[in-house]
Amino acid sequence: MKKSLFAILVVSLCLMVSANAFVPAVQAEEEKQEKGKIVTSGESKVWLDPDRARIFLGIETMRETVDLARDENARKIDKVMQALKALKIKGMSIKAPSYNVSLVKEPERDATRQGRLPKIIGYKVKQDFTVLLENKDALILSKDAARAVDTALDSGVNIIQNINFFKEDESKEKTDALELAVKDAISNAKTIAKTANISISDYTQISSTMSYWRPPVNYNRQVFTAAEKSGASTTLVAGKIFVSCRVTLHCSTE
Repeated sequence: MKKSLFAILVVSLCLMVSANAFVPAVQAEEEKQEKGKIVTSGESKVWLDPDRARIFLGIETMRETVDLARDENARKIDKVMQALKALKIKGMSIKAPSYNVSLVKEPERDATRQGRLPKIIGYKVKQDFTVLLENKDALILSKDAARAVDTALDSGVNIIQNINFFKEDESKEKTDALELAVKDAISNAKTIAKTANISISDYTQISSTMSYWRPPVNYNRQVFTAAEKSGASTTLVAGKIFVSCRVTLHCSTE
């Protein structure tokens, strides 16, 4: 029995020594893999002015029959289109509206209390459409967008989903942002190498990500009634947009 215990202790000690010897070996291998490498990053941000505005609008009507709801919606859409065209805003275009018809039912809880299915009490017709404006002058673009919104509301629009200001072609700003981010990453790598008193032999890997920021507009999907519309005019500001870029750079050193 004593011999067996002694044998177990000897084996255990051997395993512990082997395991302890293995840990530094792994650490040394990891240090060997990371040795001779610099990993850094660079960032940039390029600002630009919007030259487009896209306004998402809609008209929603509810009536007892589908024919009544559809006819009223069509009349309102036609009135809005004519009013917008009468503004004669240069560069304005209107995308064909989408069309949706749905049932309007009584509250389900009322029907459940009476042990029956909810009754159909009417029909809802909704058309969504977009107005696209273009102008290189951000101030004029803002004023034109505000005029379009006010005219649409006064003519029968009761849904404003969103208003986006953007630039049609951002390719130059994207290129500029990427170039500046790469230069920033290389500068950071050289600073690290100089401080550590080592030399960069090659750039082995580089990756980048782009992101965009547009100023928010205080309009989210809303349904207005005639009583809720005020006589005050809308004020919109086509604020600056920026394109940002982040670059990750891997360098090998001597």
